[in-house]
Amino acid sequence: MKYLAFFLLLSLCFSSCAFHSGVMTGSASLSQPNFRVTQQSVSGSSKTTKILGFGGLMKTALVAEAKKDLVQKAGVTDRQALANVAVDFKTSLVFFVIVQRCTVTADVIEFNR
Repeated sequence: MKYLAFFLLLSLCFSSCAFHSGVMTGSASLSQPNFRVTQQSVSGSSKTTKILGFGGLMKTALVAEAKKDLVQKAGVTDRQALANVAVDFKTSLVFFVIVQRCTVTADVIEFNR
């Protein structure tokens, strides 16, 4: 019985929870057929770690860092824009440690002249 209680306590200590949330928006006007998709599903991410609620960045800063990472990876030029932008959050909890990851995914489109 002691071993069972110890095993249950140990498994409870090493378990974690995760929560997912997200939103999708469009940032470019695609009402006319004057564009072409150059890259599909390019993503950038950022994460923060908080211990006992201290440390890390605010949510808006996470989104800004993830978008900056996305634009850097995609190499967006003057005639290009982001479309079908999706922002996803994943929050993981392990004891008193909270890890929050933000992922921004978008399609890169190029407008014709």
